[in-house]
Amino acid sequence: MENIYLAKQPILDRNKDLVAYELFFRANDQDESAGFENGLSATANVIVNAYGNLGIQNVLGQQRGFININKELIKSDLVSLLPNKHVVLEISSSEEIDEEFITLCTELKKSGYQFALAGVTAINENMRRILPLVNIVKIDVSGLSKEALTNLVNQMKPWPVLLLAEKVESHELANQCMGIGFEMFQGYFYAKPENISGKRADPAKLSLLQLLTLVMSDSDIEEIDREFKRQPGLSYNLMRMVNSVA
Repeated sequence: MENIYLAKQPILDRNKDLVAYELFFRANDQDESAGFENGLSATANVIVNAYGNLGIQNVLGQQRGFININKELIKSDLVSLLPNKHVVLEISSSEEIDEEFITLCTELKKSGYQFALAGVTAINENMRRILPLVNIVKIDVSGLSKEALTNLVNQMKPWPVLLLAEKVESHELANQCMGIGFEMFQGYFYAKPENISGKRADPAKLSLLQLLTLVMSDSDIEEIDREFKRQPGLSYNLMRMVNSVA
């Protein structure tokens, strides 16, 4: 059995009630950062572990989950596995916003998905293109003065978005954000990310590679089905993920 890990950090409302969690990639139970080389791989790991291995009810309960995404992930079919009422798709403010990305996000928005724009410290033209599709703007309040923060909040008024203060790390900053008008809050002042661990059966890597080859080559369903039957662990994880989404 292989150990699996991820982390979750609470997101609270103005009454300090829990409204959501952000999910993070973790490589081990000692890891306190989301360091990774490949964003797509890290997010895929989070999704599979949360929905397939650990069970989404055990991870999120009845709350929404904020999951980091990028263009590469949106172009894949992985996002379609996520229930649109249960997740918020989080886009980094540093993501390159081009026409293809806007088109993909627009289709997901029409399908009922919500978006958050994270790590915002200023508004630029790149962000202006995606803001009409965004539901929640996560402003990094850790390095902004009160004046700069107030100005940024005022600049957000043309868009009907909820404002989330992220990286709130002191009581003073929490009160400041509350007074400026933020509606959601996240940061070490409230809670650090909580590491979650579990175990999963590790199917033979050769079988996984064989299955991937079959899928990528558009093989017959019967052939793919036979490969699944040779690996009960794969079938178990697939069914668990499908049931979680349902």
